[in-house]
Amino acid sequence: MAAWMLSILIGISSNFDNLGIGLSIGVRQVRIPWVFCSLNALTSFAACLLGSATALRIGHVISASDSNLLASFILICVGLWTMIQTFLAKTEESIPGSIGFSEAMFIALAQGLTDLSIGFGAGFAKLNVGMTAACVGGFSFLLLLLPIGLGIRWIPGGWNTGAAFLSGILLIAVALFL
Repeated sequence: MAAWMLSILIGISSNFDNLGIGLSIGVRQVRIPWVFCSLNALTSFAACLLGSATALRIGHVISASDSNLLASFILICVGLWTMIQTFLAKTEESIPGSIGFSEAMFIALAQGLTDLSIGFGAGFAKLNVGMTAACVGGFSFLLLLLPIGLGIRWIPGGWNTGAAFLSGILLIAVALFL
């Protein structure tokens, strides 16, 4: 599979849970400034870039086949952890129409940590660091902002959990193509 396609798939799969988050926020008719979505995307971009650049530096010391195995292992672990978290997560009650600063920062921090490890995997796979980080940041913005803006009311309550689980499956699928 072409490297640019893998970068796009990593960008989508690493942020598919943002779709669930955005829909769950949109269902509550909560307005979030685009600035938060931009900061979240910037955090995702920077974390992925840092992880990828670090892995590229470390990757010079290990063979290409070991590097691919490590990349697949990291992405599979992140995918499995994402899937496990869907079963461990507790739903929190939120006040309709509002989202607190701490909730917004928690989303950005969690996404950034995930994207750091995804960046490691992408770097060990020797994917284009800039393109992968741009895809991760761009899809972070789009898959969080668009569903919030839609304010969809017909989405079932379990969609957020299902989106996160699907995100894990997609990451594992990408890892198997490396």
